[in-house]
Amino acid sequence: MPVIQIQEVPYTRHVHVPKIEIQTVEQVRQIPVPEIVDVPVEHVVHVPVHVPQIQTVQRPVHVPQIVDQYVDVPVQVPHEVHQYVDVPVEQIIERPVPVMRQVQVYVDVPVEQPFEQIEQIPRPVPVPVPRAVPREVIMDRHIPVPHPVMQQPMMMQQPMMQQPMSKFDLTLS
Repeated sequence: MPVIQIQEVPYTRHVHVPKIEIQTVEQVRQIPVPEIVDVPVEHVVHVPVHVPQIQTVQRPVHVPQIVDQYVDVPVQVPHEVHQYVDVPVEQIIERPVPVMRQVQVYVDVPVEQPFEQIEQIPRPVPVPVPRAVPREVIMDRHIPVPHPVMQQPMMMQQPMMQQPMSKFDLTLS
């Protein structure tokens, strides 16, 4: 575990503060040119300064470790290499000798044979065609008839609206 050590370091800064002389109005009137005189005065001022802290840390040093481990190592092994030598060998080669012989030859002779041939003959077939069938349609027409309106004696008469009726009512039979 690292141990932290803190050390305080004293630090002093010297600052020069100018001294200003103040004069009264009467004294200023007597002087033809006004003057401000800066007089350097040594004055010690202690200013707090941040001092970096020193920290000592002990770190472990890496030490290589030796570990025994099996490793495949290529080793050259002497091998016997066979060398082949050409040895002349006597060979017997049989070669075919052409012999002339008579052979029967067959020739194709064309002979006419009867055969069938397919011929298509168009044949008209009557096809039924759907035709329109007339139906009877009966139309009833209703004519609106005005009805007398009853008046109420106590209430004010308001205009009444008739309920809209369809012009045609169709009934299919």
